[in-house]
Amino acid sequence: TELLQSERDYCKDLKVCMSTFLDDINIRNQLMNHNVDIEPLFSNLSDIIKVSTKLARSLEDSTRFEKPESQMIGRCFLNLEQEMKQAYLIYCRDHEEVPIVWEKYEENPEVKAILYKGLEKIKAETNCFDVPGILIKPVQRILKYPLLVNELVKCTDDSHPDKPDLLTATRIITEMAKSINEVKRRKDLVFKYRKETNSSFSSKISKLNLHTMKKKSSRLGFRISTTFGLSAITKDESFDNE
Repeated sequence: TELLQSERDYCKDLKVCMSTFLDDINIRNQLMNHNVDIEPLFSNLSDIIKVSTKLARSLEDSTRFEKPESQMIGRCFLNLEQEMKQAYLIYCRDHEEVPIVWEKYEENPEVKAILYKGLEKIKAETNCFDVPGILIKPVQRILKYPLLVNELVKCTDDSHPDKPDLLTATRIITEMAKSINEVKRRKDLVFKYRKETNSSFSSKISKLNLHTMKKKSSRLGFRISTTFGLSAITKDESFDNE
């Protein structure tokens, strides 16, 4: 019940936000008159809404059966694995810039007034109090799925036909969340070293301490272990090039 109801509420909030800022011609024209392109803030939110709608419908279809032994929840996630992974990976990667861009728009009183006019509409239809709070919901949701599905695993008998699918779904969604975190980590790392490109050798040395030495030695140990095939490593040519 919690999984299904929270998915409905989550999807509704995203739809209200999108219809307010992207589908409302009035607000879009007003923002365009101030040279504000708001679309990058929302990234591929439409894809997130599509996959969330599909998941909610799938959960509804499965839970329509009264008998618990007829409800197959794990399959709902397995059928949408690739769509979820693609949509959330793109969204979570792009979301990093949202708070910065939103603050920049709020610095302009006229633009801020337009944005807050839209926000009033959102407040009237949802329990959300600010737009960045809505736009971070997909990031939070993808991290919450493993917890919700794992709770179902705990209270599902081993003899239930859904148990194998639930276990597989837990593993797949957990891996999905980890890969999204890894993309974010690599992006942060690239940004950090680009920022430090022009720093002097002496300033780099001054930052060297016991903590960084431990990190570097652990990286070296990891590299040695992967070189000799003692542990797996994910190859990413674009990241290596950066």
